[in-house]
Amino acid sequence: GKLSGGMYKKLGRICALLRSPRIMLLDEPTNGVDPISRREFWDLLYRLSDQKILILVTTAYMDEAERCGCVHLLSEGKVVAEGEPRELLIREGVGSFDELFLKRSAHGH
Repeated sequence: GKLSGGMYKKLGRICALLRSPRIMLLDEPTNGVDPISRREFWDLLYRLSDQKILILVTTAYMDEAERCGCVHLLSEGKVVAEGEPRELLIREGVGSFDELFLKRSAHGH
């Protein structure tokens, strides 16, 4: 009960890894986490991915979406765009996921 939000999330990830998972589903894992912890978290995810662990991440941070190998952009519960981040941006003719979200979301029309 005395851990900060960021430390609590780190503890949760460590506990999950103790079971040697093949798949991890992380729901907004960096929400409320400081920038240094966010960077450390993504470094850890890359190392886990190298170990052939499938990692599914939900995030509202568009810069984090760009770090993923494959993205499914949702708006109002529906997939509005999907693919490898760089290819998706090129295909959609936008420079960032923020632009893509605005372009493809129901509120961006």
